[in-house]
Amino acid sequence: MMVSWRSSWAITKTKSVLSRVFSWRKFSPPSVSKMKIDSESDIYKDFKKSVPGFYERIDSLSIPDIHYCIPCGKSGWIECKFQKEWPKKKETACNFGLRPEQAIFLSNYCKYGKGFLLVWIEGEYLLFSGKDAFTIRIGGITQVQARLMALEVWDGNSSLKNLIRHF
Repeated sequence: MMVSWRSSWAITKTKSVLSRVFSWRKFSPPSVSKMKIDSESDIYKDFKKSVPGFYERIDSLSIPDIHYCIPCGKSGWIECKFQKEWPKKKETACNFGLRPEQAIFLSNYCKYGKGFLLVWIEGEYLLFSGKDAFTIRIGGITQVQARLMALEVWDGNSSLKNLIRHF
């Protein structure tokens, strides 16, 4: 069976289109973030710059700060919290300023979807599952407990692109 020039052109064209459609897999965000973090909006900007996808920032008392949808089709919510420093005593509990409404939303949403708490504190990021939000809000957690409970801990100079594996 001979292949005509038209069918070989169609195959080549299809491969070209598919490679452009799926080029997000080759995307490599910057490996190091040079951004200075001073607020929750700076966390959002750093996140948006580092992780490919569609994001909507929402300011609400009960709904988390960011709704995300990444190229592989996964979506969910992220609550961002900014705190300058840990409490002076290591055994002092901290709830990162998480409001009860936010904790309830994340805990309930995580029964059916993905939700996270992203905290920037003393130059590093901590990523928590939304399932732990209620525990963090009610009892608070110490610095040691936070590091053990976090899904991921990395310094503020590292890229946020590692978040994708948890989505």
